Amino acid sequence: MSEIALMSDIYALEDWLLTQPQPDITLKHLFSNGVYVREMTVPKDVALTGAIHRFPCVNIISKGHFHIVTCEGEYDAPAGFSFVSGAGVKKAIFAYEDSVMCTVHPWTGPEDIELIEAYFTEITE
Repeated sequence: MSEIALMSDIYALEDWLLTQPQPDITLKHLFSNGVYVREMTVPKDVALTGAIHRFPCVNIISKGHFHIVTCEGEYDAPAGFSFVSGAGVKKAIFAYEDSVMCTVHPWTGPEDIELIEAYFTEITE
């Protein structure tokens, strides 16, 4: 499947997901020594799509088990799995069980989540 087709499939999934009841996804923001970590807790059987990141980032599955599809590849991602996603990548994610994923970014600015999201992610419709 081409990157363009895959991105359109992920956007189509996102459009459909937005018509469904929205799950309770918990976010935690951690800061230490020039590093920002965004920790996302996702309940079992939840599908979601991620924001497009402007820069590559490290992704760490710290609990549970995800299935992740991107234009860079498809991952069976149990706890302990980590990978780097490139700039411009959008993820489609499914949680097989209650799961936690962390994204890691270099950040020395203020602890302002709106500013951080605007800096690291692309604005999409």
